[in-house]
Amino acid sequence: MAICFAEEEVRDMGRQARGVRGISLRPTDYVVSVVAVTGAEQMLTVTSLGYGKQTKLAQYRVQSRGGKGVINIKTTDRNGKVVAVVPVSKESQLMIITSQGKLIRLEAEQIRATGRSAQGVKLIGTSGEDLVASASLVEQQTEPVDLPGISTESS
Repeated sequence: MAICFAEEEVRDMGRQARGVRGISLRPTDYVVSVVAVTGAEQMLTVTSLGYGKQTKLAQYRVQSRGGKGVINIKTTDRNGKVVAVVPVSKESQLMIITSQGKLIRLEAEQIRATGRSAQGVKLIGTSGEDLVASASLVEQQTEPVDLPGISTESS
């Protein structure tokens, strides 16, 4: 589930405060991600069995904070539980790593955009006990990185 509400609905509080409710959770639910968006992004959802999908932000209706939200992705035995949700643009790049160290770097535009209740497409192969551990955005590299002790010059 996902909820979209105006940031102004969350009032300023002191360090000792417990905060305000952002979303109502069922007993087995937990929060995976909280992001601030401008409206131009798409939401990229990645699941534990290596599936993912992009959804236009316009498909999430703005609600009052503290509600139950709307379906973000259909989680099943095929695609697993949600691991990460990040806002992406066409230029964004994503790094996915599994619990056994398999790593993949993808461009967000390679991932198909679908509706909110879709299950997603395969982003990274997982097998047996290997599950997606984390997914996050990475900065695009525009200039070569100078690593000490490693020559990047051609011979």
